[in-house]
Amino acid sequence: EEHGAVTAAMAIASDELSFDAVLVRGIGGDPRRAGVEAARSLRGTSPPAALLCHWDPLTGVDVDALVAGLGESGAPTLVGGAAAQTWGPVVTTFQIDGTEVARDALVAVSVRGADVLVDTSHGAEPIGVGMRVTRAEGNALFELDGRPALDVWREMTGGDGTLRSEAVGAW
Repeated sequence: EEHGAVTAAMAIASDELSFDAVLVRGIGGDPRRAGVEAARSLRGTSPPAALLCHWDPLTGVDVDALVAGLGESGAPTLVGGAAAQTWGPVVTTFQIDGTEVARDALVAVSVRGADVLVDTSHGAEPIGVGMRVTRAEGNALFELDGRPALDVWREMTGGDGTLRSEAVGAW
């Protein structure tokens, strides 16, 4: 019996849309270069309608630099996120583009042939109180509604302030 394994997969078929994928290694060391490499590989003769991206979250990648590099594709829409999250410590993630398996990598898929409408569903109904991020740097959250994020987290979860991934990931 396996524990702690999570898979995020995407499968799309269409007679009207076309797709190309690229896997770029080494995003943690130079995320802008990785984004540019993916963008150039997927640009084709015209910009794609969208880029769908998944990357290894364990590299501590500078997402702003990655997105800046991906912006060179000319795609007006960028959809993406890190890999699926387990309930507990994440030990390793893998990125797969259909032919290669890698770590410390980005998988980007170009979408062509129609306008793109972006919507999100995580299979759950939102619960809790809506809050506005009032201070963040990169992917680090510091304030919600003008209050320290850790204080808000403690109130919402009854947590003691011990930041273990098992507790934070489940919130």
